[in-house]
Amino acid sequence: MKKLIVIFVLLLTFALYGCSFGFQWQNSLKPKGENITIQLTDKNNNPIPIIYPVKFTEKEQKAAETLQKYIKEIYDIELPIIEEHKLTGTNFISVGDTKLYEGLRNTFEFNKDGCSILDKNNNLYLQGGKGSGLINAVYTLLEEDLGCRFWDRENRESVPKIKTKKLSFVPRNYNPPFITRDPFNYERLNGEYMEKNKIHGYSSYGFVHTSWMYIPQGWFEMHPDWYGMINGKRKPEQLCWSNPEVINEVEKNLRIYMAATNDDSYHISPMDGVPLCDCPKCNELDEKEGTKAATLIKALNTICERVEKDFPDKKIMTLAYNDYYAPPKTIKPHKNLIIQICSDHADWVYPYLTYDETDYFLSGLKKWISTGCETITWNYTLDFDHFLMPYANYQKVAKDLKILRNCGVTDVFLQGNYLPGIQSDGYMKTWVFSKLMWNPDLNVKDLKKDFIYGYYGKAAKPIMEYENMLDDLYIKNHKNLVVHPKEEYKHSENPLILEGGACWADEELYTKEFVEKSMVLMDKALSLADNEETKKRVLAFRTSVIYLYLGKHLGFLNWENKLTKGDFDPEKKEYYRKLTKELYDTLTDLELTCVAETNPKENVDKYINKFYEIIDNDGSEAK
Repeated sequence: MKKLIVIFVLLLTFALYGCSFGFQWQNSLKPKGENITIQLTDKNNNPIPIIYPVKFTEKEQKAAETLQKYIKEIYDIELPIIEEHKLTGTNFISVGDTKLYEGLRNTFEFNKDGCSILDKNNNLYLQGGKGSGLINAVYTLLEEDLGCRFWDRENRESVPKIKTKKLSFVPRNYNPPFITRDPFNYERLNGEYMEKNKIHGYSSYGFVHTSWMYIPQGWFEMHPDWYGMINGKRKPEQLCWSNPEVINEVEKNLRIYMAATNDDSYHISPMDGVPLCDCPKCNELDEKEGTKAATLIKALNTICERVEKDFPDKKIMTLAYNDYYAPPKTIKPHKNLIIQICSDHADWVYPYLTYDETDYFLSGLKKWISTGCETITWNYTLDFDHFLMPYANYQKVAKDLKILRNCGVTDVFLQGNYLPGIQSDGYMKTWVFSKLMWNPDLNVKDLKKDFIYGYYGKAAKPIMEYENMLDDLYIKNHKNLVVHPKEEYKHSENPLILEGGACWADEELYTKEFVEKSMVLMDKALSLADNEETKKRVLAFRTSVIYLYLGKHLGFLNWENKLTKGDFDPEKKEYYRKLTKELYDTLTDLELTCVAETNPKENVDKYINKFYEIIDNDGSEAK
């Protein structure tokens, strides 16, 4: 009897705590609804064909070939690809705008990236919008219905092996709420990875902060009055948007760019980090309209009106940012002017508050939308002074994306580490954020668990425990964390530029107990890695916790290159040295050179050398 009880307890333990023996990965993307199952072979056990139209497009050909490739990997069966008119049987998979698909058309209207996965008479039909819709349909089927995963920019994937020849899916139509979906991290910089995860790189000709593209900074000596007045003196740091000659020159060069390229929009925006012109003419209009954006918007409206006749389908994009964050009281943006509002007044000041927990960003966004202009967003998702600092913002970003979707925003850009560096759990953040931008209603905790147990294998459990600790810290503390708690930032209708920029080290959030336990969990994860590939992935993840640990004990360099002194323990010198070497070796193996946007940009050696300097000098900087 005792043996039976022991066996029962062991079985119950395995059922309840399966992760101790190897947690069973679960598909967080699995669609809701009733499954339809089709047979991939006909009655003679021959593979059914993938069909596409007689006059197929490159997109249809690529979609068919992509589906064929993964069906072969999953089911070990190669489906032939044929043109629709060559079909002889009754069973098939239709890709694209086939005649057979015509009978399934309904009132559903695709947006550019929308897709459909439909069935009729035990056949599967894939279709999509004119942008990336069709290839999105293929990857949606592979990810959500079949459980494929495309984990990272190194093209590491998980592809299930299904022994039957049956393909099950949930019929559905879907339009993603956001057309531009860009988790702008270095970890996503791979075109194939982006396509598989259904994300788009942000695109506007010139990208952003483009003034010198239209009027070079080097022309200052010839035309000083074309440049902004700052503190009473003309400087080659911004343009003066009230000067008619500036408007004429920008228009002239814009026309050249528009005639020579096929872009949909062209960025005309002030340079970064510098206030706009405060000359008497600019100030007169700006003060009347209650914002430094007034003169800029008026100038861009004039340019839009002039070029509209010759380029009616092309648009201009500009920023609402820093001291030109708020919209003018009476000047409405031209219908061809897109406003890209930045969340600096929210994410830099209150990095852990959601947009409905602080009024700045959401009120500004709603005011721009109320002007009738197309309004998109530029949001910030990490500590730019410490890429590797743990950053417990998954729940914040998940909620913020729902808020943006509900406001009617159609394009989102989440700026992370665009430099060759790795941010805290950057591979997971990039993957999770890409899923949330495709569908903000997904459960963020389920997505994290999906990634961790799918990507880290037997080392997953302590990593999951660490991430749960981060989530708990966020829930308990996020409302108390304010970076720049100045009264003028909290109450001003037209806030000033934030002093110090987007830089913070979360000293209050990460307690000594949290840091010590995090290192224990990371050591456990490394010990559980049962192959070189998993070990490499765990080492990359550990960099964040090691950076936090060393920063707490040796000190953090801030954006001004000043050191925040750490809690140095002389008895741990060799341990600090060991961790510093591991951090450097891992970053070097990953070919990464940046751990911060500031201080300066190519800075791994600088930060590592600073750690060694403090170790060698018993907790102090060299004199």
